[in-house]
Amino acid sequence: GYFMTGAFYAKYNPVRYFTSLITFSKGRTKNYQLYFKHNLVPFGEYFPLSFITDRIMKMLDISFSNLTPGPYYSHPVSIDTYKVTPLLCFDAAFPHYVSENTKHSQAIILASDDSWFDSSSALDQQLQIAQMRALETGRYVLSTNNSGHTAIINQHGVITQEIPALKPGFLVGTFRKAYGQTPFMQWGIYFDFVLILIMLTLGALPFHR
Repeated sequence: GYFMTGAFYAKYNPVRYFTSLITFSKGRTKNYQLYFKHNLVPFGEYFPLSFITDRIMKMLDISFSNLTPGPYYSHPVSIDTYKVTPLLCFDAAFPHYVSENTKHSQAIILASDDSWFDSSSALDQQLQIAQMRALETGRYVLSTNNSGHTAIINQHGVITQEIPALKPGFLVGTFRKAYGQTPFMQWGIYFDFVLILIMLTLGALPFHR
């Protein structure tokens, strides 16, 4: 069996702290797999302009440690015969990052902590972001959230099963492997620019009845 959870992970020499997703597995030579979050939340997981903010924090005697971003390219998590792209919260907001890290996997797992947004519209936005990543990559997205929406989203961006936000429960469902690359995965945002250019060109052409 497999168990996946979010946790802080420390490395030493030098000391660094990561927001991580740990996948524990039984019967493997190495019984856990690590993913380090790459896209950190400003002011929540690190302070930008550290050469300024570090001095301010020391002056105010506020204890705070900046987290370290993980590498841009990460290995998929192996779950039985599946290769799955792990994402943590804010990672899902970056289409190109998700696309680049999903080229060699068959599904996406997104784990989030939306409790600091309370019952705001951010809970719905997180789900909508996950739906867009499913559409762009043609992959199922398994989205789990401690206070927001927990859902299984198919490759068309359609929610097939869901636990609504702020509702307790557990979700049991199925998903399918996906292979290959969508046009967005191959060409990224340039594909959107080409479509916009084509539409603008067609719109500028004279129209005759």
